[in-house]
Amino acid sequence: MIIGKCKVNYGGRAKSTLGVGERIVLIKKDGALLIHRAIGYLPINWQPPNCIFQISSNDEELKIKSVRKDVKEEVFIVFSEILLLTVLNLKDEGKFNLYASEEDMKKAIFLKPELTEEGFKIIEFEKKVEPGFIDVYGIDKNGNLVIIEVKRRIAGKAIM
Repeated sequence: MIIGKCKVNYGGRAKSTLGVGERIVLIKKDGALLIHRAIGYLPINWQPPNCIFQISSNDEELKIKSVRKDVKEEVFIVFSEILLLTVLNLKDEGKFNLYASEEDMKKAIFLKPELTEEGFKIIEFEKKVEPGFIDVYGIDKNGNLVIIEVKRRIAGKAIM
């Protein structure tokens, strides 16, 4: 991990330049590269795992070049000031569990239909319709048909 003042150039399928600013640069053990600005959670530039790195320095600059093996793409970073540089051999063997996946939510509705509405009755799961499936097809306490499309994230009208 390097935190410092740098500029970044990308060349490949497109081209980009990022002027001098203070950035957080992560080079992960799998060869992935992430360059973050001071705000936001998404990297401003990145390279996927399995990149090859070329590093050089002199009294004025630290230069890092990240090259993808499979396609002609590279990121070139030039640091003019280093605020923090650390090399860590992180160990992470923890199991990742995703809770409340779409399947988990469907199972919860199946086991307790009243989670959606008091008096809700399920008629069918994964009902086939054109052009696909309805996740949960049911009827409310007043006899109205109810269609439930389960999404882990907020869905817009286009999904319907």
